[in-house]
Order: sequence, then structure tokens, then C-alpha cells
Amino acid sequence: MASAASRMDAFALIGPVFAPMAISAVGYAAWKTEWKAFLQDFLTGPGRTKRIGILLFVLLNWKNMPFAWTASVLSGSDPPF
Repeated sequence: MASAASRMDAFALIGPVFAPMAISAVGYAAWKTEWKAFLQDFLTGPGRTKRIGILLFVLLNWKNMPFAWTASVLSGSDPPF
């Protein structure tokens, strides 16, 4: 039986394995999305005022959103304080 010190940590696989997989999944979804129809529905469909308002709220209050600082710390950039 291998000792705990010689076994590879499961969290060590997150970066090299899951990051490229997530990037490729997001890229594929962006490629297959019909952006013109999506934007037209987003900007003109029912409830458009609330959707646009929420989008502006999130963009203007990014630092107050949950996990926003965590994501910037994990990406390697230092928070500006």
C-alpha cells in the first residue's frame, strides 16, 4: 500500500485536466450559440427591462458579487486593495 505522501493529490488534477476541458466546453458552446437570435430575444423579449437591469447591476457591482474576489485570486491576479 502506498503511503499518503507518495500518492498524487486529487486536487492537483484540477488545473491540468479540468481547466482545458472547461475552456473547450465554453468555446464549443460559444461556437454553437446563435448569438443574433439570443441577443434579439434578450433585448426585445418579455421581461427585457428586468434582464437588462440585472445585467447592469451585476456589471456595475462586480466586486460585491459572490466569488468575484475568489475568482480573481485563483486566477493569479492580486485584488486591488
